[in-house]
Parts: sequence; C-alpha cells; structure tokens
Amino acid sequence: MNKITEISVGVDVSKNTLDVCFHQTKSFFKIENSHKGINLLLKKLANFKVDKIVFEASGGYEQRLLLALEEAEHNYWRVNPIRVKGFIASEGTLAKTDKSDAKMLALFAYKKDKKNENVKVKEEERRLQCFFRRRRGLKRMIVTKKQRLDKPMEKYCKTMIMRTIKFFEKQIKSLDKEISKLISDNKNIQRKIEIIESVPGLGKESSSALVIEMPELGKIRNKQAAALLGVAPCTKESGTYRGRAIIKAGRRVPRKVIYMAALTASRFNPDFAKFYKRLRKNGKPGKVALVAVMRKLVELVNTLLKENRLWENRVLERYV
Repeated sequence: MNKITEISVGVDVSKNTLDVCFHQTKSFFKIENSHKGINLLLKKLANFKVDKIVFEASGGYEQRLLLALEEAEHNYWRVNPIRVKGFIASEGTLAKTDKSDAKMLALFAYKKDKKNENVKVKEEERRLQCFFRRRRGLKRMIVTKKQRLDKPMEKYCKTMIMRTIKFFEKQIKSLDKEISKLISDNKNIQRKIEIIESVPGLGKESSSALVIEMPELGKIRNKQAAALLGVAPCTKESGTYRGRAIIKAGRRVPRKVIYMAALTASRFNPDFAKFYKRLRKNGKPGKVALVAVMRKLVELVNTLLKENRLWENRVLERYV
C-alpha cells in the first residue's frame, strides 16, 4: 500500500498488551507488549503516513514502545493521563474498556496538536535514571527496616533485620560505583553537573538528581522548566471569584532537591536572600516566597545549562 493515507494512532498501554486503534481507517487490534508485538505494530505503521502516535504515561510499561518509536523516528506523544481523562469526559464517553480507550486516544491524536517536540533522553541518562531510582528505593527500605528495630521483638528477628539493612547498604555502594563510572565516562553529564554545582546552594547530590530526573533542563523554556518541576502557580478565577494561586503536579524528586536548595539560598545566598526578604516585606507568606525562590533557582539552572556556562553574580540580576 502506498503511503498516501495519513493516520492518527492511539495506543492503550497495559502490562502485557497494547490495544491499538487507527483513527482514519477505524481499525483496531491487540498485540503483546513485547519486542515481537511492537515490531508487528511498526510493520503495520510502515503502510501509512503517520501523523502522530499517542499513548499515556503508564508507570513505565510504555517505555518499550517509546524506545521503539523513537528508534523508528515516528512522531509520538506521551500524554499525561489526567489530560486524556478530561478529553474523554468532554467527548461524553462513559464506557471504559481497553478498546474504547485506544479509540479515544486515536481521536485525541487526530484532534489535538502537539505543541512541543519530545526531548530525547540518551541511553546513558536512562541508565542513570534507573540506577538512581533503585538507589532511592533502597534508601526508603533501609529507613523502614530501621524504624522496625525501635519496636520490641525477638533477638533473632532483630538480627535478621540488621542483615537485611547491611545487604541493602552493600547494594547502594555497588550502585554508587556504577553511577560514578557512568558520570565519569560521560563528559556531557559531567559538564551539566559542574554548571549546576556552580550555583550557590546546589551540591553534588542535588546536581546529580536534577541532571538525571530532569534531563529536559537546558532544552526547554524557563516557564516549561518551572511547570515541569511543579512550581508554576495555577490561578483559579471564575466571575467575581478570585481564588488563591496554587502549585500542583510536577516531578516530586527534583522538587524536593530544589526545596532544600531554596531553603539554604534564601538564608545564605545574598542575592536570593534579598529576593526572599523583599517578597516577605511585600506581604507574601513564607511558603509562597520560598516557592518563588525555587522557581528562580530552576529557571537559573535551565538558563545556565542552555548557555553552557557557570554561575556568576551578574547572572542573577535578571532573575531577582
């Protein structure tokens, strides 16, 4: 078949299967969420001129599909599930099946324009993300195990918990070695960490977390960086009602990092401290002023990475 028909594709992702719908041809099929199944999908897509392929972020189950589409240079769009749910509700659809979800995703792909290009994450960055998330999970498990040690229990059980903690700590040390090796072998990541570390208040661990959890930094606009972190205020107004602007969504892990950095910067960095005090003097609550500092910090980091240069005192003038 000649590539004359442009199609919009919706893919409903689950752990074991992918439900696919081609909007223009009204065709639907189910395949395995495996390399074999995705290769079959790519063969079917080769018969058409593909406008875009839409699927939801599904807790990592979409990653295999994403990588395959990226390698095949297809125009894909990984969408926030909340946005898709809102679209389905706006269309008046009440049914909830894998087939209907794929159909609505295909309709979403047909009706909606993708404003921003996908920021491609390199293989080294993906590996670092995997290692960091595993390390973070091990840290959480160690905290949980240590909390159990505070409770009265048999000596034998306590010994078992201690052994488990030591095993987790050993795994963390092993992961740290792998992370250090990956970073030392990648000059691009090293440079990014060097730039972020040059900003007062951001240390080695904070810099690594930002580079790994927000690989888009340096490739997007400042407003996008603030929204991605979850520090862009959302206003609520209707008629005469004027609600309080609040922050929501965003990436939790890098937001924690920036929060701690903002605490330090608002006290000990002269420029940020001046900015923080000015907001407080103007009547802003402490948390609101601190979130403003967080936003300035992430925008500053984004600009420095984009311009590939270290922090200087004069850089801050345009932000505070």
